[in-house]
Amino acid sequence: MSGLGRNLTSAAIVGVVVAGCGGQSLSDAARDYRRQLRRGATVGELAFPRLHAAVRVRNGFDQAAIDRGPGWFSGSYLPGEGRLIYVAGHRQTHGGPFRRLGELRRGDRVVFTTPYATATYVVARRERISERRRSILLGGATEELRLQASTIPPSHDRLIVFARLGEIRPRD
Repeated sequence: MSGLGRNLTSAAIVGVVVAGCGGQSLSDAARDYRRQLRRGATVGELAFPRLHAAVRVRNGFDQAAIDRGPGWFSGSYLPGEGRLIYVAGHRQTHGGPFRRLGELRRGDRVVFTTPYATATYVVARRERISERRRSILLGGATEELRLQASTIPPSHDRLIVFARLGEIRPRD
């Protein structure tokens, strides 16, 4: 559906009827997909174009799940729902899928592809936070992607990349 435009905000995607989603709105397609995801299932793929890297994201946020690859926090949302999307992965161990996360800069793109949509997020900032700060899992009223990795050198801090929604397009 080419009429969606290049600069959709999260508020603009709610209620948009999407071709290829059975006449559902993009937010309804995302919600339905989120509800049917089982633990360990592939959620989608995160791509980092400037870094020439991509990783598969699975449903699971416990240590065992994240040891197998980046894990999506099922207490968060998915692209198109207009809320927080939270993914965590290792930087050094277990293949280091988020090894280069610290290289992301303000303005870099992060593309999250799911079966129903391709969403492009723009990195706004990076921050080191304590692993005890659970409020990082709470989102606001706008769609935001947060990526979490442990810090290098290892500490009790986490590197968080904050990225805002730039564009979302349904997949046919």
